[in-house]
Amino acid sequence: MRAVRFERGGKIDVVNVPSPEPGPEEVLVQVLAAGVCRTDLHLLDEMNAPYSEPLIPGHEAGGRIAKVGVDVYSAAVGDHVGVHVVLPCCVGRH
Repeated sequence: MRAVRFERGGKIDVVNVPSPEPGPEEVLVQVLAAGVCRTDLHLLDEMNAPYSEPLIPGHEAGGRIAKVGVDVYSAAVGDHVGVHVVLPCCVGRH
């Protein structure tokens, strides 16, 4: 899948990364629209610190469920969803 990745030194790249598999109680969302918020910009500023790793940002997105975990019963593939703005994405750091 394609993703935006913040690199050290404030660099931004569009990269291909493996599509994650949802855990038992998770869903995989095909992102159809995403926003950039001040938190994302703050994270990009922090990428100048020598301890920071490359980061795939994003917590303001909406899309369609592409896969569901084995213990998900309240959502189905194809459902339209918005991503909760506090919970982290399963893609996380790469």
